Amino acid sequence: MQMTDILVKQFTRFSGYRDYFNQYTLLGNVFSDLNIPVTAIVSEDDPVISVKDFFELGENPNLELVIHSHGGHCGFLDPFPFGCWYEPQICRIIEQYAG
Repeated sequence: MQMTDILVKQFTRFSGYRDYFNQYTLLGNVFSDLNIPVTAIVSEDDPVISVKDFFELGENPNLELVIHSHGGHCGFLDPFPFGCWYEPQICRIIEQYAG
């Protein structure tokens, strides 16, 4: 958290990590009114955001959860350390809805 606090103060408009986390925390029925498709790629071994939090968001036909066993927090690397698994997936998702 100390590193996050330093980065947040240096590179964002937030006063610190607590302010930062309070601004983007998604709780309860925040996605209940989605009218566009949203895909969340998450990992069961994420040390920052618990996968159980995503199950508590409520259901919406426009919300797709893609849950992986491993990946940590933004660690979907393939092949390590030169690429990210999620980059082509994001392109696929965008192309699916753009056409």
